[in-house]
Amino acid sequence: LETKNQKHWSSRLEDQLRHLDEMKADIVLLQEWWHGSATYQERWFEWVASQQMSLFVTPRTSNKPDGIAILLSAELTATNIEFFEFSFNDWGDRVAQLLCFDAWGSRWLVANTHLTFPHQNFFVSPMRWHQGRKLGEVLAARSRGKLVIVGGDFNGNRLDPVVENIATATGAVIHSAEEATHRDHRGNTISC
Repeated sequence: LETKNQKHWSSRLEDQLRHLDEMKADIVLLQEWWHGSATYQERWFEWVASQQMSLFVTPRTSNKPDGIAILLSAELTATNIEFFEFSFNDWGDRVAQLLCFDAWGSRWLVANTHLTFPHQNFFVSPMRWHQGRKLGEVLAARSRGKLVIVGGDFNGNRLDPVVENIATATGAVIHSAEEATHRDHRGNTISC
């Protein structure tokens, strides 16, 4: 495992931070943010401070060593920041983050999650469907009057019923979902 080899994960982390430096993004959504290492966390905290960003971290449930995170740039001059997190309360130990703030004359809602991978068994499909339903319900309840950004790793594509649940509940239009955005743990490309 990568976590056992500090040289490997440290090198990978520095590559990620260099990439983020180049991006100069105002909002970054991260999945599989590893909180199981104090050294890893300290490096992130150093980088976040040097970039003048706020870091919001939500660990997965059941003491899993990873979670999700949102980075928010101070350059946004965001005000009235509210941060919410919730668990899907299922055996996938998945969580979601909601970050509300005022910037650029608007109220924003940014959501981040990492849904369960669609393994081929009779437990996962209904669980994933309910993850999409639950996230959609929370977003629908909190999104009124806000500009909404929903991101993360949905482990699917725009035609996935899970992704459709989220889009339908919020009235969202799915952008940039035709191109592969990343690879899953099996090496296959995924677009959402």
